[in-house]
This record gives sequence, structure tokens and C-alpha cells, in this order.
Amino acid sequence: MPSVLGLMEQREARARQDLEFWTEVLEQAQAEVDAAQQRVERAQVGREELVSVLAGESPVDTPVPVPSGGEMVAARPPMPRSSSTSWRTPSCTRSSASLQLTGVVQRLPPQTGQLK
Repeated sequence: MPSVLGLMEQREARARQDLEFWTEVLEQAQAEVDAAQQRVERAQVGREELVSVLAGESPVDTPVPVPSGGEMVAARPPMPRSSSTSWRTPSCTRSSASLQLTGVVQRLPPQTGQLK
């Protein structure tokens, strides 16, 4: 028959393993939250810039004299294209997030009872 002290040590070891596992899960989740927050911020900046341009707050619609007919015409230079489109491709899609969550659930330790 195992001693009470031995049982308590086993219980503590299981609790430490659970703590390590959940700490890792929490760190991974926090990394995903941080990445999602950055995507939200980039999307918000892009939306605000678009609203600003559409509202006419940009000097893009400045009248420019045209020599041929003497009338003023609004010139619209081409919009510069970004060399990077990384903001368009999120690092974590719904399907990859689902697969990651499935992997986490599969690695969960089996329920052995309640820890008090």
C-alpha cells in the first residue's frame, strides 16, 4: 500500500505537469492574439486612410492647369502600389486555427479526477 506522502507527491507531480501544459497553451494563444491584434490595427489604418482619401482630405484632387483648353482639370496621379502585401494574407486562417486547436485538444492530458 502506497504511503500518504507518496500519493501526495504523485498528485503534486501531476499538477505540475498540468501547469506546464496549460502555460504552453496560454503562451501559444497569446501569440495568436498578438498577431490578430496587429492585423486589426493594420486593417484599421488602411480603412482610415481610404476614408481620408475618399473624403477629399488628400491633395490628390488638386486642380492642375491644362495648357490646351485653358480650363482647370483635377489631376489624379496613380496611387502608389505597396511592395508588400503581407497584410492581405493573415498568418492564421480559420482552418489553420481550427487545426491548431484540434492539436491542442488532442494533447490534453486525460482527466484523472479533480485536484483539490
